[in-house]
Amino acid sequence: MARTDNLKNYLTDVAEAIREKTNTTDKIKASEFDNKIREISGASEQWEWALDNVINFGSANPTYFRGWTYLKVLPNYLEDKCLEITNWGNAFNSCTNLIEANINTINGTNFSSIFYNCSKLINVINTGDFSKGLDFTNAFRNTRVTDDAVQKFSFDSITNGSAMFGYGTKITQLPKFNHETITNMGEMFWQCSLSDLGTEDLNFPNVTNAERVFGETQIIKVPNLSFQNTTSAKGIFRDCQKLTSVANFNIPNATNVAEAFKGCTNLTTIGVLSIPKVQTFNNLFYNCKALESIEQFNVSSATNLASLFAQSNNLKSVDFVNSTSKVTNFSGLFAGKTVLETAKGLDLSSATNLASMFASCSNLKNITFVENSIKINFNLGSSSLLSNESIQSLINGLATVETTQNLTIHNDVATKLTDEQKATISSKNWNIVIPQGGEVKTELEVTDANTLIATIDGRQFTKINDGLAIACTVTFGSYTGILLVSEVEEAVTYSALGRNFTSAGSFTYDDKNYYYSSREYFMGGHTIISDYPKLNDISGKTYTNDNNGSEKASTDLLNYYFNK
Repeated sequence: MARTDNLKNYLTDVAEAIREKTNTTDKIKASEFDNKIREISGASEQWEWALDNVINFGSANPTYFRGWTYLKVLPNYLEDKCLEITNWGNAFNSCTNLIEANINTINGTNFSSIFYNCSKLINVINTGDFSKGLDFTNAFRNTRVTDDAVQKFSFDSITNGSAMFGYGTKITQLPKFNHETITNMGEMFWQCSLSDLGTEDLNFPNVTNAERVFGETQIIKVPNLSFQNTTSAKGIFRDCQKLTSVANFNIPNATNVAEAFKGCTNLTTIGVLSIPKVQTFNNLFYNCKALESIEQFNVSSATNLASLFAQSNNLKSVDFVNSTSKVTNFSGLFAGKTVLETAKGLDLSSATNLASMFASCSNLKNITFVENSIKINFNLGSSSLLSNESIQSLINGLATVETTQNLTIHNDVATKLTDEQKATISSKNWNIVIPQGGEVKTELEVTDANTLIATIDGRQFTKINDGLAIACTVTFGSYTGILLVSEVEEAVTYSALGRNFTSAGSFTYDDKNYYYSSREYFMGGHTIISDYPKLNDISGKTYTNDNNGSEKASTDLLNYYFNK
């Protein structure tokens, strides 16, 4: 066996082994080792990587081994060469059979992609450390390093940790790195085995990129977490299917939180969620089926909250802490949330669309509004359990309007009103409306031609003919589009991408004949912009992508429209 205590002894033993196997006594130059070894049939694994240029590995050629599939174990006799290197970038990139590396990186500052795609790498023995390292982009990406290897190291000077442990590493605990110096954590732990973030507060004051940091990991609980200066937290917890709770999450300068909790199917509670600079919330809570509460939700720059909780049918409580003053579209915000009990801190002062905001919220008890912020027709007709305090907050929330507006409330709430409260409502120029069976939801009606019904994944769906139709968005199978239902066949024709689609069929409802629209040019439904509610969220049902599904959906839409 070759000695590995130093390079000279190792090369001497290699030369002797070559002479023995080739039956020669000739001297062999180190530069000839590679060719000589390859000529030996059945050469053992330890010779399967070229040795002729090993003596050149060092500061002059730190990436010599890049892409070598022969390299399986990096021996310790290269320490002197390692000490020369400051730039370890790509040093062992794509050495796909490398299992263990014995190095000394004490002088290194750049470690970007040092072990990138070393898909069998389990252990790194570093007789130095990584304390001077700044850039660790993709450093351990797509390796199989574990806590046993990584917890020995401290990354004291790190600035860039992008995808550092992402894409397959087996670490389960948060590594030791400097939270003050790091600025880029994009995909730092994406798709790795990370499961434990500890219980101490985590604060990353200088990180600007927090996209997909913890996405597709195994984390269960998130302690207080703060990214003071990040501008994007897109997908930060995306598809963390084991995640159940987030304590307080503070990202005060983020403008993009799209898909932040998308696919967190077991997430039930969020403490304080502070995202005051975010204006739109593309799929923020998509498929968060178990979400029950957000203790405080600061959305002070938001303009559109339509259907924000569309797939969170277990939502019980949320407090917007009076932060919705810029929101214009609240349509369908809580539609179909039959277990919702508490909705606080609502400022409706900029609202232009309140359609179906609380449709079917039959368990709502506690609700608070900013005073004088409700200026347009408002419907709480599904909510019979409002507390006395909530009723008074609702009355206080009504603004005095020039044009008479309608306040729709449940009969059980109306009977609680005192004469003084009724007088106050009237003095603000509001009518009290008590819904009766069969009274229609006029907000679902669309009459005029060339009316945009919805924009879905960037594709516009427009009703193109005059005539009264009832409208909604809907998902059939895995495709999302619009549904128009009318007694007039022409009224359900719509256009998409310049093509017109006429009625797909008709059915009988209450002894009348109704037509329903086509299912053509539907989309994946990741981003829905519409003033009309999504039928699946209201009915809690799925519909097949055929005429039978269309007929069932149309029936449910009419039941909802007629308050049946």
